Parts: sequence; structure tokens; C-alpha cells
Amino acid sequence: MIDHDLSILGQINEIYTSYTQKVRKEYKMYPNFIYKRARKKAMLHFLEQDAVFEREELTHTYETQARENILKEIKSLLRLKLNT
Repeated sequence: MIDHDLSILGQINEIYTSYTQKVRKEYKMYPNFIYKRARKKAMLHFLEQDAVFEREELTHTYETQARENILKEIKSLLRLKLNT
């Protein structure tokens, strides 16, 4: 992915939360147990990298917030009921 596309990961909490809600609506055809597993796997992939962003200026600007947002989303995914 291009860093510009990933910059949403480093936005303030309110913007990121709105984004995750839109993503969930986009994938509403999948039940929670499938969506949660796939989304969590994708988010964990970013955390496993040395840096979420390839470009240094984006790493400097967004990295800390991106990692916080990703961790919050993973925690949220773990709290969702299986079939809601």
C-alpha cells in the first residue's frame, strides 16, 4: 500500500473511529467472526512492521497515533460479540 493511503491510520481518534465504522459497513456481508479475524490479522500486520509508513516524514508525523489507533481497534474487535 502507498503511505498516503495508510495515513488514515494516523488520524485523530474521532476520524479513525469513523473510518473503521465505514470499513465495517463496507464489509457488512461478512459475519463478525469472519470480519474480526481478517481485520485483526490485517491490523496485526502493521504492528509487526518496524514502521507502519515507508516515508520518514509520514512515520515522524503519524506513526505514534497510527499504532495507538491500531491497538485500540484490535481491542475493540476482541470485544465485539460473535454474531452482532
